[in-house]
Amino acid sequence: MPKRFPSAADCKRSAARTDDIVPALVTYADRKRLLTGVLPELEALDGEYAGSERLPREWKENAATMLALLPVVTVPRRVAGAVRSTGDHLTKSNLDLMRVWRRVPWAFVAFETVETAEHDIVLISPIGPPPAGWPSDLFWKRLPVFSPRLADLARTGFRSGLVLVFWDGTVFHTYGMILTFHGFDGKDLQFFASSVDDADAAGEGIPFLAGVVPGGGDGAHGGETADTAQLPVSDIIRNHPLPFLRLFEWQNVPTTTGRGGVWTFSASMVEWTPHDSPLGAFDPADQPSWNRFAQDIQDFTVD
Repeated sequence: MPKRFPSAADCKRSAARTDDIVPALVTYADRKRLLTGVLPELEALDGEYAGSERLPREWKENAATMLALLPVVTVPRRVAGAVRSTGDHLTKSNLDLMRVWRRVPWAFVAFETVETAEHDIVLISPIGPPPAGWPSDLFWKRLPVFSPRLADLARTGFRSGLVLVFWDGTVFHTYGMILTFHGFDGKDLQFFASSVDDADAAGEGIPFLAGVVPGGGDGAHGGETADTAQLPVSDIIRNHPLPFLRLFEWQNVPTTTGRGGVWTFSASMVEWTPHDSPLGAFDPADQPSWNRFAQDIQDFTVD
């Protein structure tokens, strides 16, 4: 952890340099045919929606850029290749920043604890161990992140979040969409990551969150075990980012309580849509709607 943080002006300069670099990285990824899988998946997902229910344009554009960057910026050897390939087209300061990423790759981080440090720098606590390629001499348990948007969100309060971060040599920055959740905690995101990983290992379709699984209060997912504590959440998100980016639809879902305490959410075993739920009229952002839904399926259990 740095003893002193950079000024807000220095942080903004690093962010501006990254914006200058991103088009070159996307072009590199396309030239190396690293986008043949991820972007068609995004188009196929969009095709499942119709009319007014189509995915928001801003989300699609943001997701497309993030999906294009991930195959390069999260793998140090590919960043090294991008440095060699784009060296003649970027300024020295931009190349110096890319060389920092060659040592410290970008990371898609699920996190739970947020603490404000100073001038739009917040401290986040990642869920799970560091991703593959993370330097052994760089801290991980608490990451200082410069992000005016995340700092604003922290002041309003949320339980957990997802961000793509990069290191500029002194502090981390966010890039792309920031997802924060009022109804999910760290164990929920951990459980969802485990579900995505299990589905991939079994050769099944990667699950999207489509409903709720009642858990029955504290320890709903059996509590954090040695295995779940070491679940490589960041690597799972990097390998299968789309299900996690899709969680933007669930950011404002409130915490739901039943007779056994707080209920948790995960990959769905009960499927519903707002227009065809077990209770008829249903508003996913409305606390009483969730509580009525929970009461209606109190006897449902999960092995």
